[in-house]
This record gives sequence, structure tokens and C-alpha cells, in this order.
Amino acid sequence: MLFRSYWDDPAFAPYDPDEDAEYLDTLLAKNSGRSSSTALSVSHLDVRPYPHQIEMLDDLTAERDVHNRHRNLLVAATGTGKTVVAALDYKRLRSSDGDQATILFVAHRKEILEQSLRTYRDVLKDGAFGELFVGGHKPVRRRHVFASIQSLQQPGELERWARNHFDIIVIDEFHHAEAATYRKVLEYFTPRELLGLTATPERADGVDVAQEFFDGRIASELRLWDALSADLLVPFHYFGIADGVALSGLRCARGAYNIDQ
Repeated sequence: MLFRSYWDDPAFAPYDPDEDAEYLDTLLAKNSGRSSSTALSVSHLDVRPYPHQIEMLDDLTAERDVHNRHRNLLVAATGTGKTVVAALDYKRLRSSDGDQATILFVAHRKEILEQSLRTYRDVLKDGAFGELFVGGHKPVRRRHVFASIQSLQQPGELERWARNHFDIIVIDEFHHAEAATYRKVLEYFTPRELLGLTATPERADGVDVAQEFFDGRIASELRLWDALSADLLVPFHYFGIADGVALSGLRCARGAYNIDQ
């Protein structure tokens, strides 16, 4: 029975020495500390989804192909690979189209955009894929753009793009979508596919972005407690320390204390 439970567990993958030996050696070296690489090589190794990521990809495919829903929200705990799923999802969509589908990936920090662009390049095995639009970087080819929300808000910037210029738009940290800057982008563009990524769709101010933008529907979901139960993340403990500061006289607005007070 124990063997059978392992055999049926989707976390275990088939192994063919002829096809998988190099991939396994790389993972073993990485996890033993013998490799300094933090990502699989763009040149020759495939980025393979973990079982929980395969489930997310299948959920997104079902939403589109079965239910004809093309605005989807992916909720997954930090550290479970939302960006990898988004990149693999783009790879699927691009393959089904038979062309280089245009994409806009939006985030609020340069570091996130750089990491996300690297992830897409790893997945597609194309070191020249994509262009940054953040800080001093401006896209030239304008087909696969990784842009900061601040760059898109520059005066007259949105109007430089056709509303249907991008086939696919991915919004990282989608819980920010309630902000006017994100709403402006969402209301301007008319992509064929919209994908929102977040670990926390319920905002501190009470707004639920799933309800606000996706009719209360989440395409695929892997919450923190589920990721911990599945040993996908390292367990943690919270420790609260009493400091004796009296806060009863402070005013609270939108779930936060008045900073000036």
C-alpha cells in the first residue's frame, strides 16, 4: 500500500535515463550546493513544470477551451512559481497559435520585471526574447514587452499603442489592480487573453480583486496553507512580542494606523 501511494502520487515523475539524466544531474547538483546556477540553462535544458504547476496550467486551459473564459486569475502562494506558470502558459498559447503572440507583462518593480523576463527566456529557450520598459530601458521591437506600471503611466504613453496591440497581457501582483494606475491600463487595452497573478486576492481595504475583475472566479488556486501541507514551502512560525505601546488613542483608516499620529 505504501509503494502504491508513492506510485500514484503526482509529485513523482517518470525517469528515463536516456532523456532525463542531464536534467536530474543538474537538479541534484543545484540542491546539493555544487552548482552556483539559480536557473536552468537557456541553451539546452527544458524548464519542466512541477505537478502543482501542471495542474494550474490545465486549469487555465480548461477555463479557455471548455468555458470560453479569457480573463483569468491565478492565485498561488509566494514561492510556488506563478511566473514560471505564466511563462509556460504563454508558451502553450504561442504554440497553439503558430505565431509569436505579442505579450505585455506588467509589474511595479524593476527587479520583478528582470526576473520575469529571465524566466520567460529560460522557458522559451530564447535569450533574445522580450524587452524591458522600465527606468532607462525602452522597447524597440514592441512585441514582447515587460513594463513597469509607472512607465505605462507616462503622459501620452498608452495612446502610443493600439488598444489591441497585445494578444496577451499578464499583470503581476494583481491585488494592486484596484489602484487607478492599473485600472487605466486594464480599461485601455483589449487583449485576447488576460492573466492576473497574485498570492493575496483579498486586499487589506476589503476589496476582493477576484470579485471586482473576474466575477468572483479564480481559475486556479494554491493557497499558502495548501503549499505548506504539500511540502512545497518551508514551514514557518510567527512570534509576537509585546512592546507596551498604547495605541488605543490612534485613529485607524482603511485598515492602517495614521502614520502622522
